[in-house]
Amino acid sequence: MSETEATGPGSRVGRVSHPHGVGVDGCRGGWFFFSGEDGGFRWGLAARFGEVLDQAPSGSPVLVDIPIGLSGGDCPVRPCDTLARRRLGPRAASVFPSPSRAALDCADYASASERNRQVTGRKLSRQTWNLMDKIREVDGALANRPDARRVVRESHPEVCFAALAGGRPMRHYKKTDAGFEERLEILCACWSGSRRLLTRAMESLSRAEAARDDLVDALALALTASLDDDELETLPTDPDHDEAGRLMAITAPRWPS
Repeated sequence: MSETEATGPGSRVGRVSHPHGVGVDGCRGGWFFFSGEDGGFRWGLAARFGEVLDQAPSGSPVLVDIPIGLSGGDCPVRPCDTLARRRLGPRAASVFPSPSRAALDCADYASASERNRQVTGRKLSRQTWNLMDKIREVDGALANRPDARRVVRESHPEVCFAALAGGRPMRHYKKTDAGFEERLEILCACWSGSRRLLTRAMESLSRAEAARDDLVDALALALTASLDDDELETLPTDPDHDEAGRLMAITAPRWPS
């Protein structure tokens, strides 16, 4: 038995038969996405998150690797982040702490970090600060577009990969060749055309636009978004909303029992 067969999705769960979801990952050039259409996937690079939504098929589920429901005084640490780290074990560091909504409008790192400390008791990490512009973009789309609120959900590629691998976190860091191949095997078990699709997408882009792991993450989310509803779950099962009514939840393939 090959490693793909040993660690990939089971006979039904995790295998995509009808590509219809959209997976989005932030990258140097803006937002890279795969969109399930016409029996396959197309890819694109958009400068703004709203442009991704404009190009997505109407009603298609959209999974994005960005915090949506944000921390606050009543919830200084999001339960979805805690659960995701618990599942990922050695890959737990890939789940960055979400910022507080109070820090979202701060103009610089120092003021945002202090405001975050006042609300949650924690300063803001540099990794989280580097995501703030993209968090604002997604939050703005959800505030201003009813179509976005119906279809856009937060996800996390490493949680998706671990679930699709039978509940096993990835062994290798995603930016290494070993990490790329490990994740690609999982993707190919979900969708047989994954290797060719990623190769063509990588050939169409420069590294200044998107890194290899950005494409891999986006495809993991597009495949997850294309699963049947009964193959998906949210962390936690019964999530709360933040101060703006955004759901504090990570959508991922159902964890093996």
